[in-house]
Amino acid sequence: TPYTLAIDIVGDHAYVGDGIDLRVLDVTDPGAPRPITFVTPPSERPESSDLAWLAVSGNTAYLLDADQLHVVDIADPSRARLVSSTPRQPGLSAGAVNPDGMRAQGEQLILMLADRGMVILAVSDPAKPALAGRVAEVTHEDGSTSLSGGAVDVYRATAFAAALSPVLGSQLWHLVALQLTDPEHPEQLALVPLQGDQMSPLWKIELSESGARAYIVAGAARLALYDVSAPANPV
Repeated sequence: TPYTLAIDIVGDHAYVGDGIDLRVLDVTDPGAPRPITFVTPPSERPESSDLAWLAVSGNTAYLLDADQLHVVDIADPSRARLVSSTPRQPGLSAGAVNPDGMRAQGEQLILMLADRGMVILAVSDPAKPALAGRVAEVTHEDGSTSLSGGAVDVYRATAFAAALSPVLGSQLWHLVALQLTDPEHPEQLALVPLQGDQMSPLWKIELSESGARAYIVAGAARLALYDVSAPANPV
C-alpha cells in the first residue's frame, strides 16, 4: 500500500513521495490541498522502492529510492517531467533511512547515509549527478569517530546535520556544522551534543530563512531551538 515517506514544500506547492510516485499538490489553500499532477519514475522493484528521500532546489526535484536517484524538472509544477534516473553509485547504500536526510541547494545535493556519513553530489548538470565529496568522520577533543547519518539542512555553503556519533564509547546525537565551500575538503566548524532524550530517533532539522536558527525535532514530542548565527558556536 503506498504511503507518504518524504515531503518538501516550496511556495504554493507541495511535493510528496507517495509509494514510488512523486505527487505535486497546490497548497495555496492549506486547508484544501489540490492534486495537480504526478510523476512515476522507473523502478526495478516497484513493490519495494518507495521514495525514501526527496529534496527540491530551484526548478529541480531530486528523488531517491532503493535503487536510483531520479531528477524531475518542476519549472512548471503542473507539468513536472522526469529528466533522468541514475543507478545509485557504489557506496551510496542508505541503510536505515531518515526521510529528512537529503537536501539540495544550488549546485550541491547533500545526503546523510546511515552508515557512511555525509555524501556531497555535484548537480551543476542535474541530469548527471557526480560525487564531489564525503565526510566520513568528525573530530572532537578525544580524537575522531565515524559519522552516522541523521537529518540535515543547508544554508548557503554551511550544512547543519543532526548526526549519531560514537563519543567516549556511547552513541550520542550531535549537531555538526560543516563548511562545504570546497566539497572535496569539507571543514568541520562545530560538534556539540544535542540536549534531550538520546534514545529518541532524530527526524528533522530545519533552518530559518535567515540561517540563524535551527529547529530540531527529536522523536515524537521534542522540539529544540539552537542559535546558529555563528556556525562555529551553536548554542
